[in-house]
Amino acid sequence: MGGTGRSPRRRTLRRKGYDYTTAGAYLVTVVVRDRAPVLGKVHEGVVLLTEVGQIVADTWAAIEDRFPEVGVDTHVVMPDHIHAIVWIDCDAWISLGRVVGTFKGLSARRVHAAWGRVGGAFWQRGYHDHVIRNTLDLARCRQYITDNPRQWVP
Repeated sequence: MGGTGRSPRRRTLRRKGYDYTTAGAYLVTVVVRDRAPVLGKVHEGVVLLTEVGQIVADTWAAIEDRFPEVGVDTHVVMPDHIHAIVWIDCDAWISLGRVVGTFKGLSARRVHAAWGRVGGAFWQRGYHDHVIRNTLDLARCRQYITDNPRQWVP
């Protein structure tokens, strides 16, 4: 770091200049800290959730209750991450970051309450997103999520 005392700048994962309050669909991936496989295991192409994984799945499924202007589409909880498609309504004044941040906060609190705090954050910082551009892209993202358990390599 050259002894300047400053931290290195973290590279943003967001699409430069894109308004994440824009109505539409987004593929989101959120990863457990250190890729710890605490959410479940994959057996013959099927994800078998742990208690922690079920908490995460239930929290994700309830995100529409928290944000009525958000739709939950295809999603899968994997051993160390979750993939989901999020729809933001055209009349919403909510950002994708707020939806994902709320999910991460709620699920982490619920996991820590049920499972105990093991130290540090439950989720890795940030998340990965992909702006879904058209119906062909949407179909491809849905297929990717559906196929993910069968392609899992620990």
